[in-house]
Amino acid sequence: MAAITFNGPGPLAGVRGSMYKTILFSFCLLFSQTLWAGFEIEITPTQMQQMAAQQFPIEKQTLFARIQLSAPKITLPGEQRLALALNISATFPNNTMSQGSAIVDGKLSYDSALGEFHINHPRLRQLNINGLAKQHNQILKDLITPIIQQSIPSIVIYRLDEKRFRDRLTKQSLKNITIRDGSVYAEMDW
Repeated sequence: MAAITFNGPGPLAGVRGSMYKTILFSFCLLFSQTLWAGFEIEITPTQMQQMAAQQFPIEKQTLFARIQLSAPKITLPGEQRLALALNISATFPNNTMSQGSAIVDGKLSYDSALGEFHINHPRLRQLNINGLAKQHNQILKDLITPIIQQSIPSIVIYRLDEKRFRDRLTKQSLKNITIRDGSVYAEMDW
């Protein structure tokens, strides 16, 4: 039986060394701090709205009416706040129903343990109920405000996807969240 021997480094030795150096260099470049410092992902209102819509309608029974919040529409007025336009309906014990709309705004927040974005500290900015007397409008506002304060912060408006490499990195090293140019930007830092 004949043995195969190689004398010297052979023709592939230089190629292998060069290939390993290239792979090592690429790996170091990929994970270097200077490359990733300031890296950000954009989250559009459409992406947030799609996720938020899955969690509506919200229905709550109060002492005086059954309140339903539905059809959320997210806008980004800026200054780290999000606005949420909602349809509102109130069904009273005598089976009469009043419908209208509301605008809620709140501070954009991020839960790093879950990789989720929420609206914190929601405030009822505007309430328009069709065909309701002014004195009843304040009563309805008093009924809706606690529902908004309790329900809206639990709504996930965006969740980072653990399956995406970019989102896993962002979840682990999120530095800053800004609202600009009609989108939310999540910036990572190492």
